[in-house]
Amino acid sequence: MSAQTRYGAAAFDLTTNLLNAWNPNTPTVYALAANGNTIYIGGDFGDAGGQLRSRIAAVDATTGAVTAWDPNAEYYGVEALAVSGSIVLAGGLFTGVGEILTGGFARIDASTAIAASTPKVYANAWVYSMQTQADGNVVVGGNFTSVDGIARRYIARLHADGTLDSGWHPDADSAVYSLAVGSDTIYAGGNFNHLGDQLRHGIAAVDIASGVVTAWDPAGSLSYSASVTTLGLSGTTLYAGGFFSQMGGASRHNLAAINTATAQATPWNPQPNNFFVDAIVISGSTIYIGGDFNTIGGQTRYRLAALDAVTGLATAWNPTANQRVLSIAVSGDTVYAGGYFSTIGGSGRQGLAALDANTGFATNWDPGLDGSALTLLLADSKLIVGGGFSHIGGEARSDLAIVDLVSGTPTSWIANFDNSVTALAVSGNTLFTGGQFAKINGLDRQNIAALSLDSIFSDGFDTTPLAAPSE
Repeated sequence: MSAQTRYGAAAFDLTTNLLNAWNPNTPTVYALAANGNTIYIGGDFGDAGGQLRSRIAAVDATTGAVTAWDPNAEYYGVEALAVSGSIVLAGGLFTGVGEILTGGFARIDASTAIAASTPKVYANAWVYSMQTQADGNVVVGGNFTSVDGIARRYIARLHADGTLDSGWHPDADSAVYSLAVGSDTIYAGGNFNHLGDQLRHGIAAVDIASGVVTAWDPAGSLSYSASVTTLGLSGTTLYAGGFFSQMGGASRHNLAAINTATAQATPWNPQPNNFFVDAIVISGSTIYIGGDFNTIGGQTRYRLAALDAVTGLATAWNPTANQRVLSIAVSGDTVYAGGYFSTIGGSGRQGLAALDANTGFATNWDPGLDGSALTLLLADSKLIVGGGFSHIGGEARSDLAIVDLVSGTPTSWIANFDNSVTALAVSGNTLFTGGQFAKINGLDRQNIAALSLDSIFSDGFDTTPLAAPSE
């Protein structure tokens, strides 16, 4: 038998093992997917079968003729293909399909060749904080200077469908570490000296509707840069923790309660002995504080304390963590703590623990984390845990997991990140995640992403289910 030339793709008879006449003549093919009488081809080519086709084409399975289907992928190759119903799924190093920016993954209509414009968001640096508004919009703060290639300095807002709110951009001159959302105001804490066009040292208020910085200014004309790393809002009181010696017109050492109407400090003054105040959670008349302090509220308390909301004095609750506490969540009589610790509440607990809200002792709930929990969020009777870890409960989970509140075991819902998750927010049935990651489940996602809580995201919000969460 004489040798036959085939470029990029070929077909063999399964009975004779001989090459048949099918010859789309397409160089540099990386991926194939079949759908009925159509073969989809992906690669790094500029033409297929004599037709202009950029990196992706559809070929008749019988004749080898290139069809009219032409999505036109831009930049490098298409390296993976699959077909799901009427959708062709394509992955690779391309930046767009047709006029739709896709960021390396696309859902393409098998009939029209038009890519779905499902929203995806990219931040060019670390995301530290996320908060959901009442209308479902999500505010994000961090160390980024652009989102989706659009200039957004350190603070931005996403619509509930994941698209960037192009009309809302207060802009800061340095990192935004923490956010708190009120009925008509968003409070921002960070390391900035300006927010919007206003001088604001580390703390500011932004109008929810317009994005304009309000006149509220508790730091005032400080001669230094205050750094506010965590915020908690309760009614007309905003609790702020960080690194400062004055706040709201009064001497306040790294932790203060500020009136949201007057911008003045209330008499509440716990005075922690260290600037690492990382978490503030309000639960009724108790304020839970996490960080790296040794004394607070007039008592020795190692890294986690419960303070009276009126007096600022520490209660008898004293779990004692041996390393920094970075995140807190409260559900009924249980306080969940996350951080760098290995012992807390009188028991060995690596990075994540449940504490009795009355006694301060660790409960039997122990997910068995093998790293650190950097952010916690309660949602639908589950605890969503973000951080730096690879396993929880003996199951492989990279930096994000959903954990049952009763058993402590992770649900079957899996989203594997390649680096730390430091911020979480839920809007409807969508989980927004922020951190220092570049990929999730092998897909490019730079520091910010949205995932479906029903299944698991494949691209933006139009999801391809991989594993459903446990009920």
